[in-house]
Order: sequence, then structure tokens, then C-alpha cells
Amino acid sequence: MTSKFMFTALLLSLTACQSSLKPSTLDTDITGAWHVEEIQGRPVIDYSPAQLTFHHDGTLSGNNSCNSFEGLYQINNAQLEISPKQYTERACIDALRNQEAHFILAIQHISEGEFKRGKLRLTDDEGTVQLLLSRFEPKD
Repeated sequence: MTSKFMFTALLLSLTACQSSLKPSTLDTDITGAWHVEEIQGRPVIDYSPAQLTFHHDGTLSGNNSCNSFEGLYQINNAQLEISPKQYTERACIDALRNQEAHFILAIQHISEGEFKRGKLRLTDDEGTVQLLLSRFEPKD
């Protein structure tokens, strides 16, 4: 019961989250789908559906390992604001639920981003990588 409460509390706290990222460190367009490779330094579970998609109209969508979410992002005056707004609440296996909890915590701490070796690294104020992303290339 406690873990269910903590998970719900994490989801609710994320709705108030806004992350800022300095686009001066971004030298390419972030629109499109991004696969989450690592969350707070931990590789994602094999075949994890965790991903973020930045749409051209300023909306954000994705999967945080088990559940889907939607929100907004905006680039203004050298900052990118990320504001997740809506979430599904499906049941899932423990491993994906735990990974999802780490994703929710990680996205709340993002303050900067940079491209390095073909990856989008979203970091906190101290430079710790919170999410490591790679471009999602759909298979034909």
C-alpha cells in the first residue's frame, strides 16, 4: 500500500514540475521522438517503451516506462520549459513501475541539455545526467 501511495504522490508531484534547459548547449532541433536509454545513470530495461516526443506545435508526449503522458514544452529566452500535464495510470510489472518512478524523479531535476556523441543528455544543475536519449528511428 505504501509503494502505491508513493507512486501516486510522484505522479501528482510531476504535474507541477517544470524543467528548464539552456538551448545554448543544444545545437540541433529537438523535435521528434527520443528513446530513453538511461535514467539517472541506470540503463533502461530491455525493450522498455520509455520515450519522449517533442512535437513541432510545442506539445510533448511520451511513455515513462509503463504509462503515457502528455504535456507542453516551450523555448524562450535561452530556456526550454518542460511541463508534463496528463498521465495514464495503468498497472504494470514491478520492474517497469520502479523504472517509471525513477523517470518521474529524473524529469523533475532537468535543468540543462546538451548533444554529445549523438545523444541528448538532459542534466540537473550539478551536471548529473538525469536522462540519456537517442533519436528514435522507426523501422520500415
